[in-house]
Amino acid sequence: MSQEQLIQLASEFEGHPDNASASVLGGAVVSWTDVRTEPPTYAAVPLRLHPDIHLFPGIPQVRSSTAETRVLLPAQVSHQAAGFNLSRAALLVVALTARPDLLMAATEDLLHQPQRAPAMPASAEYLQMLRRCGVPAVLSGAGPAVLAFSTDAELPAEAVAFGAANGFTVSEMGVGEAVRWGSGVAVRG
Repeated sequence: MSQEQLIQLASEFEGHPDNASASVLGGAVVSWTDVRTEPPTYAAVPLRLHPDIHLFPGIPQVRSSTAETRVLLPAQVSHQAAGFNLSRAALLVVALTARPDLLMAATEDLLHQPQRAPAMPASAEYLQMLRRCGVPAVLSGAGPAVLAFSTDAELPAEAVAFGAANGFTVSEMGVGEAVRWGSGVAVRG
């Protein structure tokens, strides 16, 4: 099967292309759904991450259900919040590929992280703590994992200690490793 066929098939099983396409292509991807076709057509393109970016997934001991955290999202959002997140999604592509200095602004979110915070207080607290330390970070997907980005080879000692004290396993995942192992950062579109 071609990569396009694998993305289509995996996305049909998953219901959307973000995780499925990252699994097929490895590394960072931008994925989208064409709903003008029946069934929908799923597609993705790989991104070449800037070589200075280090990824630090923080995996908590607790788990959450995507279905449970999805219901925390409002059915409608303001025009202002939608525009804010749309600009951050575009900026994230630039930050990940060419301008890592823009990662802090690019990882700001108004549409899902604040709404899901009550369901995963340790993750929300860790996310805010990383950002206070100057480390761009996001909830990974629906959470509760946290993904930190850095141009330094290590996270600040305070961030590592906080993560360990709150049940997070934090380790660096190199960009080359992400591609080699087939896991990825999905930029949903």
